Amino acid sequence: MLIRPSKLVLGLAVVLVGGTIVAAYTGVAEPFLTPSTIPGTPVQGFVAVGVAALVGIAGSAYLDRSAWKRTGRRAGLEPQAAGLVGNPPEGNRQLLPAPVLEGSASGREVRARTYTVSTGSGDSGSSTTYTVVETALSTPVEWTALFGHGPTVPGEGLSKLGSMESTTVDGEYTVAGEVPADVGREILDDRVREALDDLEGGVAVGDVQSATVDAMQESLEGADDSVAGTIAQGMLRLADDGEDGPSEWVRVRTEGLLLDSTELERRIEAVAAVAESVERHEASR
Repeated sequence: MLIRPSKLVLGLAVVLVGGTIVAAYTGVAEPFLTPSTIPGTPVQGFVAVGVAALVGIAGSAYLDRSAWKRTGRRAGLEPQAAGLVGNPPEGNRQLLPAPVLEGSASGREVRARTYTVSTGSGDSGSSTTYTVVETALSTPVEWTALFGHGPTVPGEGLSKLGSMESTTVDGEYTVAGEVPADVGREILDDRVREALDDLEGGVAVGDVQSATVDAMQESLEGADDSVAGTIAQGMLRLADDGEDGPSEWVRVRTEGLLLDSTELERRIEAVAAVAESVERHEASR
């Protein structure tokens, strides 16, 4: 996996400043560098390391933000205004957040956004960035589904939550979720199939992750009164922080900050194609 330039900036800022100060005070850089050549006291030196880390974080965020905006423009999306601190509906607050990108595909409004989720703390902590490309349905539907090309559909964090009921269509496409099998087959029209052929991952109608958690909770309720079963239900309740009610959005959600404009164009076409097929099906009922 390639390291983003923004992360190199953050790492170099901390390593250069921190390494210089540590080398001076431990004597490993003598005679080229001694404590007397470092201005201020040792305490001030370590404060400088903290300042360097903050500068590196800001520089990293700025580079990510700039690269994200360039990627969006190449794919036909325009960045919207973003403040110094972002508070997205999902994930954590961010310094210099990447702006939401907005545009259209075949006359349909589409947007792309990112957010970061942090888990744990200290040495055991980690953070994951997600990229979401989405479009709103003109009329919400009462089911959730995940459409993909191939025997399995990656994405939406399903591998961490368990499997969903799925149907294979024509031996090539997979429809997973609550959608009736005949409806899923009808939505897979020629445009949708062509879009899925070029897509890495799946296209979700509604919050399939939340729907999966709901189904797992229902399977546990009343069936397991053991301590392990109670703990499992509690963990699922914590995980179920998604949307409730009808499905209003069609999305492609993947891990990582997407900086490939060609792939972004594919995702834009995929969500637009699925959304239009869903709306056409609902209108014909």
